[in-house]
Amino acid sequence: MEKQAVLDLYREQYSLEIGRKDAITSQCQTRFAIIVTEVSLLIYMFKTFALEANGYVLAGFVATGVITVILVCKAGVLLSSAYTGNEYSYLPLVSEIDAYRKELESVESAGSQFIDHLLEEYSACSGSNAKLNDKRLSLLNRSLNYIRYSAIAFALTGALFIGADLDSSSPRKPLEVEFDSCSLCLKSNTSTEVKDERP
Repeated sequence: MEKQAVLDLYREQYSLEIGRKDAITSQCQTRFAIIVTEVSLLIYMFKTFALEANGYVLAGFVATGVITVILVCKAGVLLSSAYTGNEYSYLPLVSEIDAYRKELESVESAGSQFIDHLLEEYSACSGSNAKLNDKRLSLLNRSLNYIRYSAIAFALTGALFIGADLDSSSPRKPLEVEFDSCSLCLKSNTSTEVKDERP
């Protein structure tokens, strides 16, 4: 295979891995949004659930809520590893590549050596980026499993919260009003005289 054809292949592979990097980052952000939504709703449910409900229902609600939190935390740790702390390899600056090309101008096989140099750069960057993308994708897939399980636990928590009407701020709850001390101000009734102006 000609070197130029190999160079084109390596260039495509390099671009593909950079594209995969962006796609994986986008998927991480989407899954973070799912986790944040779950956590926000859980916080609301735990802040407003009624303590006077049936003991078994409360135990089930708290248990499924805690399981959801554990699974969400595990998914969050995996997503964080997939999202941050990943160093990609990039081609040298164009100015550096051009400086190397000019150094080779005095050499007989300058064109061939320059292409060899580009092949090495593309190969090293593509190989390193492919391994990193595979590692990030593995973390992303593992986090997805935890998100799925957390969604099931969250659905059970929500079903108990809604089905057992655990929301203490629900308008369906009877309103109880207690007066600790009541001071009534009695106003004297003043009768208004109505004059009869008939003849």
